[in-house]
Amino acid sequence: MKKSEARALVATLAAAFPRQQVPQVTFDVYTAELVDLDAGVTEQAVSGLRRSSRWFPTIAEIREAVAELQLDAPGPMEAYAEAVHIAKEGRHPLVQKAKLMCGDDWYWREAPTGVSRKAFLAAYAEVKAQALGEIVQPALTGVKQRELERGVK
Repeated sequence: MKKSEARALVATLAAAFPRQQVPQVTFDVYTAELVDLDAGVTEQAVSGLRRSSRWFPTIAEIREAVAELQLDAPGPMEAYAEAVHIAKEGRHPLVQKAKLMCGDDWYWREAPTGVSRKAFLAAYAEVKAQALGEIVQPALTGVKQRELERGVK
C-alpha cells in the first residue's frame, strides 16, 4: 500500500481509541511497518480491530489480522471435516498439507477417528501457525537486508 494509505489507517485507529496518545514517532513506526501490506485487506483488518479491540492494537496484532484474512483458512473442526469429506481438489491448501503430514490414504481409512482427528488437528495448527508467521513477519529480501545494515552502521 502507499505510505499515505498506511498513515490514514493509523489515523483511523488513533481516532477510534481517543484515550490512547499517539505521538508522531508512533505514527511513523506504524506507517513504516504496514506499507508492505495489501491496502484493501489491511483496511478490512483494521476495521475489524477497531470494532473488536479494547486497546489500540499493536503492529503485530494488525499484521496477524491481515494474515488471517489473506489465508482465509477454515477453523480447526471445519478443516478436519474438509480433510475427511472433501476431494483433494476442493480442500484449502493448508488442510491438504496437514492431511499429508498425518499419513497417506491408508491411515485415514484404517485409523480410529479420534486418533486421526487428534493428529490432524495438531498438524493443522502447526501448518496454519507457520503460514501465518510467514505473512506476519516475512523474510527480508536482499535489498531490505542491505538497507537495514546500512542504517545500523
